[in-house]
Amino acid sequence: SEMLNDAKDKADADAKTKADAKTKADADAKTKADASKPIVKMINLSTKYSDQTLQALVDLSVSKMADRKSNIIAIAYDIGANKGNSITDMPFEEHEVLISKDQIESTLNTIRSFLENDECIKDLGEEDRKGTIDGEMERFTEWLEKGADATTQAQACATTRVVFNGAPTTQSEEDTLKTWVHELYHALQQDIALQPPAIDSWCDEEASQKSGWLVEGGADYFAQHIYAEYKGLNGLDEIFKYGLQSFNETGTGLYDGGIARTGAAALRLLVERGAVKHDSIIDGSLFQKCERVSVYHDNNPDVKIAKSSWSEIQYVYGKYSFKSSALK
Repeated sequence: SEMLNDAKDKADADAKTKADAKTKADADAKTKADASKPIVKMINLSTKYSDQTLQALVDLSVSKMADRKSNIIAIAYDIGANKGNSITDMPFEEHEVLISKDQIESTLNTIRSFLENDECIKDLGEEDRKGTIDGEMERFTEWLEKGADATTQAQACATTRVVFNGAPTTQSEEDTLKTWVHELYHALQQDIALQPPAIDSWCDEEASQKSGWLVEGGADYFAQHIYAEYKGLNGLDEIFKYGLQSFNETGTGLYDGGIARTGAAALRLLVERGAVKHDSIIDGSLFQKCERVSVYHDNNPDVKIAKSSWSEIQYVYGKYSFKSSALK
């Protein structure tokens, strides 16, 4: 009996040792996996919007993605009155600077460190790496020091993105937060990277320029749905509402008003015509293989209809929909 007990104790001890070893191996594997995951680092300099609000939208956006490639650093800051002076080589203007010199210096140091430690940039080679970082830091410095209304994502490397959201304090919460998500989506879009391993082999520059409506429309489509989910609204209603507003303000031209909102409506029409899957927009997979050029080009019959009929939106008995003529 004593021998049996000893054998059982030994078996139990062996089993526990194995279980402990497996737990440690699983923990090590998770640590390793987490270390290799693309990151989204946030710097919030805004006094209007809390870290919790902006981070919640980051987390919600990232949670939707089918696959992640890029490391992202995203900067939110407030700006004051417009001074009317243009920012170098960008469609931004100078504004009253509302963040301190210390905040600017600290932010720039954090961005530089992020770039210097990024694996994609490390692989560029010493000269290219230094040129890339110095070039990016030069324009980021100007944006922050001059209070630029910078709403953009900058591609420092194929899988390295920097998001800026300089929001006027007079701007509505809805516009500011939707823009935050819109630019994050651009940073998550894989096929708009600047250099290999990206789109060069199947996506030429002219074709990319022609698909700007799809890139911007996709980001707006995503932002409307994410903001709506965060606020308990209906994302589809938001797309229709702002599409109809764009039509009322600027007419049927896809490029005459805000290309993001008209593009989102055109994308929704493609979804309802069965040419694009809603989920592929939301999970970002529509922008993984440059299908915006190879599939959804100007000669695609559904694209032709979407670009000419995106504005055929009706609001009947409290419900938005496309007119039947747009769906034939």
